[in-house]
Amino acid sequence: MREQRTPAPSEEDESTDRTVMLIVLDREQPWPRSVEDLGRELGQDPTDSVARLKGAGLLYTLDRFVWPTRAAVRAEQLCL
Repeated sequence: MREQRTPAPSEEDESTDRTVMLIVLDREQPWPRSVEDLGRELGQDPTDSVARLKGAGLLYTLDRFVWPTRAAVRAEQLCL
């Protein structure tokens, strides 16, 4: 049986993911952030981006709230 591969995110998806992480990592705003707040700031539905970032281990989610993992915060501190 052939193994199915997950398609790579498009450039647009990567740009959206990057923007979501910048919003979530903004230290001026408290954590957690709601998916609705992210959507208002992005001007689009962030659901797919949140799912990709959660799958990559960069976001935690609980109901409709998201916040960055410790690894994401540390990577941002190191400017990675």
